[in-house]
Amino acid sequence: MPSVLLVSTVVPVDLVCCSCFSVSAIAWQGSFKLELFIYVSRIAASTTIRRATEGRIATAATLINEPLTSHPEGEQLGEASQAYWAVTHARQPDQTPLTIPTNPTFTQLQRIDTYQREADNESLQRAVSLEFVNHQEAAQAHRRRNRLHEHRCFVQYHRRPPHDWSAMRSLWCS
Repeated sequence: MPSVLLVSTVVPVDLVCCSCFSVSAIAWQGSFKLELFIYVSRIAASTTIRRATEGRIATAATLINEPLTSHPEGEQLGEASQAYWAVTHARQPDQTPLTIPTNPTFTQLQRIDTYQREADNESLQRAVSLEFVNHQEAAQAHRRRNRLHEHRCFVQYHRRPPHDWSAMRSLWCS
């Protein structure tokens, strides 16, 4: 039920058209005031954008994650897109239906997420191939180190240096 606003005003007779009144009212010389009462219903306050607090963002994120699990792999949203969607939904009034944003910012974030997914896949492929190459190089370096130790051209000591540095000098090749 809308609230009612009562507006009251007093209008002096001099400002009112005299032809509206009867002849007897015009002849009367006393102070005459017309008091008007107007009832106006208030317009409901418009729903403004709310602040996106941490609690509202967390609630919106859980609402968003539920329908995203049913999407196919190609339509998955990345972290940036999901975070933006959660913030924009948290700013909406309560009981706002969950709809995917269609603004340019969301579209750009989807593109950024796609690029991030591609970069992650490339780095994963590089890491797998680099581990194999590094393993071979490590094995070759170990063989080279053993050959150098056999020829006594390499310092033969443990990786942790001794406390007595004079003992270390005796280990050098001559």
